[in-house]
Amino acid sequence: MSDISRRKFLRASGLGMLAGVTSPLIGQYSAYQLTVEHVDLKLPRWDAPGLKLGFISDFHLTAEGPAKRAIQSVQLTFRERPDLIVLGGDYIERNTDAQLKRLDQFLAVFADSPCPVVAIMGNHDYWSKGAAEVFERFSKSPVELLRNQVYDFHGVSVVGIDDYIDRKAKFDFFPEGAVSRSLIALMHEPDVVRRQPPNVSLQLSGHSHGGQVCLPFGKHLHTPGWARDYVKGYYPKAKVPLYVSRGVGTTGIDARFFCPPEVTILKIS
Repeated sequence: MSDISRRKFLRASGLGMLAGVTSPLIGQYSAYQLTVEHVDLKLPRWDAPGLKLGFISDFHLTAEGPAKRAIQSVQLTFRERPDLIVLGGDYIERNTDAQLKRLDQFLAVFADSPCPVVAIMGNHDYWSKGAAEVFERFSKSPVELLRNQVYDFHGVSVVGIDDYIDRKAKFDFFPEGAVSRSLIALMHEPDVVRRQPPNVSLQLSGHSHGGQVCLPFGKHLHTPGWARDYVKGYYPKAKVPLYVSRGVGTTGIDARFFCPPEVTILKIS
């Protein structure tokens, strides 16, 4: 091998090793770079112009780092002074004392909320085998957990649909005429938008993490079931208008690539 070829080989090997070392560090760093997304929506069915809504989802309180990130997402939401805050599910992954303690700490932050807070469950909350413990903690917190229930807020009906993957969801408890024309559906899995009745003004979902690991410019490599067609951002031409958050936390590895975690502030007219 010539000296020039050897130098090229060593340079390429060195760059490969550097990429192998730095990529996980970059991914871990990116997972904690919370982005506040301000989104203005004009909905076809809406009679409550000017509603300012804070939406955060997918917290995955698996360790101290993710728990601190989740609390930071709440504090960022508070600073925006929304009229209402909604939580999109996935708080714990396992029914352990450590994760339930983090959930207690997370929910306690909402004692300082500038507005009402409502929430739904996610698939991981049920898969944890600790759903009953999650229910108990929400019942003692300032956050109202909606399980196929309606929450009325100044002319807006918010329906919290329970988790679809775990077969807890119902779609018959908010018929037209029994709820406001301004109707927000909280549904953890975005692809379930196909099941929504036409009187829903807007569905809010998480679950996808926006892909979590993406190529440059945000092209996702993989998403979980029921987040294959609707991955992130606003879909005005879904069966009903749909917004999908990239979420706050992570699953698998605590890293993100080209897909930062999201706090969403929606102004709806």
